[in-house]
Amino acid sequence: MRTTWKPLSNESKRDDSVELSRFFVWGDMKTKQLIFLITMSLSIFFPNFAFAQFVDTKWKVISHVGETWFSKPEEIIGKYQEFYKGWAEGVFYSCDYAGQSMTYNKYTPKEFLNNKEFSLFEETKIVLSEDDIFVHRITCNGKKGFDRKIIYPFVTQDNSNKAYYLFEGAIFILKRWNGDIGLGPLRKPFFIDTYKSPTYKW
Repeated sequence: MRTTWKPLSNESKRDDSVELSRFFVWGDMKTKQLIFLITMSLSIFFPNFAFAQFVDTKWKVISHVGETWFSKPEEIIGKYQEFYKGWAEGVFYSCDYAGQSMTYNKYTPKEFLNNKEFSLFEETKIVLSEDDIFVHRITCNGKKGFDRKIIYPFVTQDNSNKAYYLFEGAIFILKRWNGDIGLGPLRKPFFIDTYKSPTYKW
């Protein structure tokens, strides 16, 4: 099992996509089309990146198994959960550039199912392939100290466009949504929010 840490804070994130965004005004239709083409290319040529470790996309809740205790499935199924760099919004979790970070643990299917924390997958007979499984922990520090949030465990698997979220006594099943681009708030240039530290290197 390997733990990987990837900070996504609004003060330190800098990578090629941020540099690229310096040339675009988000919200422009051509920009959305470009993002769509890039995403599809990643899906075709780098499926492990595009699916398993890549949670920065829009997900649609399609079903659930198990028992909900307080939540009402009819108020969740059909809704969306979206992640994009330091921003997230959805039915389970939201973070508005308030110090978001992501970590994940990598498991083989056998390791995953033998972990008591995830026993509900076997109990509810969720069908998993033989590919590696990634268990993501996504946190938001919050802007006021008392509004810290976490979504865990958010589970993805290599070569699959599905994700799973354990909530109460149920597993909600999500599918990567292609109905629209859905890559974060496209109302302003992204680098204004993210690129503030010229000395930070990745």
